[in-house]
Amino acid sequence: MRKILMIMLLLNAMVFARTDALVVGVGIYKNIEHPLQGIPIDIKNIKTILDALHIPKKNIQVLEDKGATLYNVRKAFTNYIKSNKNREDNIFIFYFSGHGLQVKDLDGDEEDGKDEASVLYDFNANEKKVISKGILLDDELYTLLTKIKSKKILIFDKCHSGSSYRGLPIGFEKVVKGDFFLSKTFAKRIN
Repeated sequence: MRKILMIMLLLNAMVFARTDALVVGVGIYKNIEHPLQGIPIDIKNIKTILDALHIPKKNIQVLEDKGATLYNVRKAFTNYIKSNKNREDNIFIFYFSGHGLQVKDLDGDEEDGKDEASVLYDFNANEKKVISKGILLDDELYTLLTKIKSKKILIFDKCHSGSSYRGLPIGFEKVVKGDFFLSKTFAKRIN
């Protein structure tokens, strides 16, 4: 799989003017006791792949552990969207490694009734398992990605990654409101 990914990235990098990457890895969480041991290795490996593809270090933004808050991820996307790098002849790579979870879909756009989310450093849930912050929902990620004109390569290494980005070719912005609850399985894992 890694060889195929590397070949695809290399071929794309040769055709396009510029490649930028946002690399997010969360192994240590503010409110989860047990760290994910493999995240530093994942970050090292993706950086090695990007380096092998001759993507300059200045084009790679890494948000890791304490730096990988929802605010910082949103800011990184917004900065790229507003920059002159956001052009059709460029490539934007988004890589996420960390916890993933599903929450109840509140706007009715998911066939299975669940939204997928990437869990960030500032994740928090109260004693009633209501999530108060620190998750990047697939709906929000979709909205951010629709604003990126560059070709996009998305790589997820987390639970529930298969539908993290629905990829529908519709250009609308969603607003998600309401309380999200932890699944019983995820609550057991973080306890």
